[in-house]
Amino acid sequence: MVNAHVDVAKDPYVFDLNVNQQTYNHANLLIRAGMGISTFTFLAQPALKDYASTLNNIGGLYGDNLEGDTPMSEANRSRKMAIYKRKVSYYRTILERLLDKYEDFIDSVTMAKAKQAASYYEYINMSPSQREKAGYTDKNKPSRPLSRADMFSEELGKKSILNFNIGADVTEQNVSDAVNSLIYQLCALESFNEISTFAQEMSQLVQCSQIDTKKFGNTIHSQIDFANKYDAFRFNSTMWTINDPDFLGSLTPKDKEKGLTKSEISRAALNRYFNTLYLNLKFHAATFYTRDILSRELFSAT
Repeated sequence: MVNAHVDVAKDPYVFDLNVNQQTYNHANLLIRAGMGISTFTFLAQPALKDYASTLNNIGGLYGDNLEGDTPMSEANRSRKMAIYKRKVSYYRTILERLLDKYEDFIDSVTMAKAKQAASYYEYINMSPSQREKAGYTDKNKPSRPLSRADMFSEELGKKSILNFNIGADVTEQNVSDAVNSLIYQLCALESFNEISTFAQEMSQLVQCSQIDTKKFGNTIHSQIDFANKYDAFRFNSTMWTINDPDFLGSLTPKDKEKGLTKSEISRAALNRYFNTLYLNLKFHAATFYTRDILSRELFSAT
């Protein structure tokens, strides 16, 4: 991934794969999860390229940063969600127009799936009050047209990219393929949005681990900043657990009796991760002794 960005001037294939500021964490998460080449057949979907391009254009050096823990982060996340909903609405509208225009030329299986998609993604974009007004409940809400596993099918992903067509090239002969691709685009947008939190958490874990750089800052101020970030992640994250039968067995009887909350399980999991991999010891040794040594020194002001 790093080499791809370093060599981008010679071979910009990383842009074709849609790996950029908005998708980099997703790519890392999916690769670490073992998704392999399907990571890139997923990220390279035209709708995700469109979505990532919009986010990149409104954020960055001269715009608002859509990530981070700044006071504006919550507002920025709301803006990001609004953009996501606009993209879903955009592709759903195109799908419905194709259904109206080519109704007699779309095969019955594709038509049924397309109507399901249109209904489901209209529901997705509704507020809770709008869903209630429309008469939707947990029992009668529309279902997703494609499974989440389908998003990481290399074959389906390639087919969707090749058949993507929303312009004048749609004909009576290829409209079913174009409709199936649009259904895939809508599901891809939803799946991308669903894993965003996990991708961000994985990114923060890597940053706090400092496995690659082994640096905690070259000044006391930067070390304190890192320590604050490190502690905030370890004690505030609620996303983690450990897939190990011995993990819960290692908890104290008192913890077992009272039952652990999601936050407490996450904290215990992260403590085990950092302690087992000696990262916690390394971090405290690297930062504590620096401050301990310098606290006994006198520096004359000039």
